[in-house]
Amino acid sequence: MIPNITRGGNMADLLRYLYGPGKANEHTRPHLVASSQHAATLDKPLGETLRTGDVKLRTDYLEQHRRLHGMVVKRWLNAKGEVVSKVNPNAQRKAAHVWHCSLSLPGPLLTGKQRAAIKRQYEVASLAELSDKQWRKTAKRYGVEPPERLTDEQFADVARRFTELMGFNGAEAFRETLAQHTELEKPLTQLKGWDARKARMNFGAIRWDAVNHGLNSEGLTHIHIAADIVAEDGNLWEDVYDAKRAQVAAGIMEREFGLRLVDGHRYDRGQQGYKKGELEHDHRQGRDVGDMVRGTHGVQYIDKSTAHPERGARRLLERTMRACAVAASDELDFVRRLRHESVDIKHAEYDRGRGRNLVTGYQVRLADNDSERWFGGGKVAKDLTLPALRAAGNWPRLDGDQVAQWTDVATRTLTPPDYATVIEAETALAELRQRLTEVDVTDTVAWAHVARDVSGMLNAISLRTEPEPGPLADAAYAIAATATINRTVGDRRRWLGRAASRSAASALMAQRPARSSRELMQQVSYMVNQITQMHLLAAQEQRAREVELRTYDTLQTWLQQHPADLAPANTGWTDHGPELGGELTR
Repeated sequence: MIPNITRGGNMADLLRYLYGPGKANEHTRPHLVASSQHAATLDKPLGETLRTGDVKLRTDYLEQHRRLHGMVVKRWLNAKGEVVSKVNPNAQRKAAHVWHCSLSLPGPLLTGKQRAAIKRQYEVASLAELSDKQWRKTAKRYGVEPPERLTDEQFADVARRFTELMGFNGAEAFRETLAQHTELEKPLTQLKGWDARKARMNFGAIRWDAVNHGLNSEGLTHIHIAADIVAEDGNLWEDVYDAKRAQVAAGIMEREFGLRLVDGHRYDRGQQGYKKGELEHDHRQGRDVGDMVRGTHGVQYIDKSTAHPERGARRLLERTMRACAVAASDELDFVRRLRHESVDIKHAEYDRGRGRNLVTGYQVRLADNDSERWFGGGKVAKDLTLPALRAAGNWPRLDGDQVAQWTDVATRTLTPPDYATVIEAETALAELRQRLTEVDVTDTVAWAHVARDVSGMLNAISLRTEPEPGPLADAAYAIAATATINRTVGDRRRWLGRAASRSAASALMAQRPARSSRELMQQVSYMVNQITQMHLLAAQEQRAREVELRTYDTLQTWLQQHPADLAPANTGWTDHGPELGGELTR
């Protein structure tokens, strides 16, 4: 179950969308499946179709407490309605009393080509048009599980349980819930003085509706929960870390209701998804991320059947950041390499709790365009935060004024390694591969480091051989899912295999394909096979199949296209790349 939270200040607009036809007429028979209070506020039974004429009744009901107490709630929001820090360049202080969350059941793991092939096979414009029989045939053909379906009664139980876990029933009930599920409180303990804050929480129940309006364009069932965070006593519901709490609550419900567990809840890992608004911004920047179509009321949006998120800014940044992170010898080398690859990077605010001049985070964007969005490292991928990179790379600590060192880093040119260095990298990778046979399959942190290195090496050669993201970039993204474990103390454990990966990534980023590239990629292919076997032994068959199809098979195809006699074994690559000792500039 996948939660997605946004905030806003206009309940009527939200309900008009939920009760209306949708952007592409995808909403079929919108109806309430559950509510904090239903019978006294709407003269319709649960399950009966709602129209835009019902918006005023439900808006008056949901916002009654806020209007009664004259409450004004504001938060720093970005353009997508997400709560962000006020230092965020896109942050604006806006009304935010409306809390909206969609709860979607996960779909099958299909690539874009597979989705397109399925649509052609059944001659449908959307996967939502597939029948259960067609889904079963499709799932069998591609070795995946068909999408789950829930009835209105089951969704009603899910909605009531979710709102209970989120604390919608009042402060006292929320404290009892936290005592029963200690994992719910884990993100809250990051707050200074949380115990005292929990003790003085004093808010009543808040009002909410759960709406089902049919399948989405991917054929997945979902509901929307709309709530006003002003409680009956005029106090505000405890909304701190609501996104993290929603993820934990979703994992609890998956186990309680016997639903399929998504990777982030089952294996403590998961990649960042993309949203339509993000792709629409990329389209405005001139990137070919999909076709714009016109929906109801003239609203334009990206057609998901043609979407290419791998061409979007965030995926392009991730591709470059992973390559530079693995190849970098230290923190400032990482900064230099990013700037060399046409990525703007700036340090985050110093840590006020520990003193000035300490860099505790960073933001990146594609260079040469002031209208590009800035992304924090953790927003690109969970394992690309600065603390995680420092630990995984074994980077030495910067002494003195860290802010000044980040600011003064100059763009550098890269010196290609000599042939002997590349051979040493190949040998080091082979030795690392032998050591991996001794790593326990349950050691998720160690395998996350391995996957992070493999993804970085694949992205390194992708940057040099694929002008646009291609098969190698897709393979790197697929293997990165194993690297994106949730942030824990274990994620910061030192990784002793980074030296071998660093030398290999540096070599792959500094040359065109040569014999040495092929030998390095052969070792990477072996490591991918080991990751596949790890997933199989850990009873993660679907994840193993995805790694095999999208990464291992891609590497085997690449190796077949680059024969071993591409360059003489006893020479460098002077006929196939930069001359020895020369500089590679962009």
